[in-house]
This record gives sequence, C-alpha cells and structure tokens, in this order.
Amino acid sequence: GIPIEVLRSNTVSQIKGALARVYGVETSDPTETALEEALEGINRSRQLGGEVELSPQNAYVRRLQHQLVGEHEMVARSTGEEPNRHLVIVGPAEA
Repeated sequence: GIPIEVLRSNTVSQIKGALARVYGVETSDPTETALEEALEGINRSRQLGGEVELSPQNAYVRRLQHQLVGEHEMVARSTGEEPNRHLVIVGPAEA
C-alpha cells in the first residue's frame, strides 16, 4: 500500500514535519518546532479570528507555549487528555 500522511492543519510547521517524515530528513528541536507552531497559531488567530488548535505536546512544552501566547497578549487553554493534551489559542486577551 501507499503510506498516507495526515496534517492537522495547513500550517508551515505541520507541512515541514510531514515532509521531513516522508523524506526521512532530520528535523530541528521538537520544542523549537512546537514554539514555531504556537507563533503561527497566534498569527492565524489574529488574522482569521476564532480558536486555533495546536498539536499535542507534553506539559513542559505546553507551558512554554502558554507563556509565548501570553507574551503576545493572547489567551490559550489546554484541552484533551494525555497523550493528546494540546493548546487551543482562544484569541486576544481582554484589556
């Protein structure tokens, strides 16, 4: 059979990760990739409005993502159960 690669969204980090898996290319630090995904989610939430779901991460990485979201004056919440617990960027922080 032909392998099928599934993307959660059409973000740069998701596409880069899929291509790296398909072509067997070594990827960068997973924490760095998760923070890049959070930045993309922040930008997407600002541009399109609404909630943006990120990929599942461990507690440490989710904490870093929460901090990054807060630094950009946005709000996020963690949802789901391990090992699929992930951040959802909700939108701008209320003033």
